[in-house]
Amino acid sequence: MPIERVTKAHEVKEAQHLILDNRESLSISGAQDVLSFSDNAIELETNMGTLLIRGEGLRIISISTESKAAEVCGRINALEYKKQRENKSILRSLFK
Repeated sequence: MPIERVTKAHEVKEAQHLILDNRESLSISGAQDVLSFSDNAIELETNMGTLLIRGEGLRIISISTESKAAEVCGRINALEYKKQRENKSILRSLFK
């Protein structure tokens, strides 16, 4: 049975797992889409937000939207979640 977390907005989100093996192989659960990729950075949309993977010689070995899993290999130097931007209207900002 998958673990679920309740967010502030009372949404139920599935848990995400990142398994890093010797900084050479990364398994990710909750992967939804590849936003961009290069030898030095891979940006994935996950169920917990946008995940940025930085390193050298990075390759996406597999990604499945059905099982929501991805595998990356290469020299992994950093894993970072990007902050989610709030959708604010320019007019709303002006009138505050």
